Amino acid sequence: MLMEWVVLIFCSTVIFRETRGESVINLVPLSSYFCIAENSYLKEVAVINLLNICVFLPVGIFLKYGYRNIICKKVLLVGFILSATIELLQFLLCNGVCEIDDIIHNVAGCMLGYGIASLLVLRINVVKNSFR
Repeated sequence: MLMEWVVLIFCSTVIFRETRGESVINLVPLSSYFCIAENSYLKEVAVINLLNICVFLPVGIFLKYGYRNIICKKVLLVGFILSATIELLQFLLCNGVCEIDDIIHNVAGCMLGYGIASLLVLRINVVKNSFR
């Protein structure tokens, strides 16, 4: 399921996106929050940031359930590599805005998914042990 989700992410963010004609890059970390603070494009920016987090939530969940003993640093690395690859491809193929914010939010979503899955695994183990 992890690989299917990753393919779905790549299809929606890189493969099936229209070419813009030029590469656009934003290397200012958390620049989207400056837009939010200035109330310009508040709703659009907030939705985009939330979607960037949500799209990578399943990655963290699938990593935890697929590799029970995976450590946090490896999940962080996988989330970063996937997200950075997407942003690099968007830049090279001119079909999206290459932004540091996207990487930050994608990695945050991956880690949040991993955290949620870790808590669920812990809860399931506690319930199993209480029946023994």
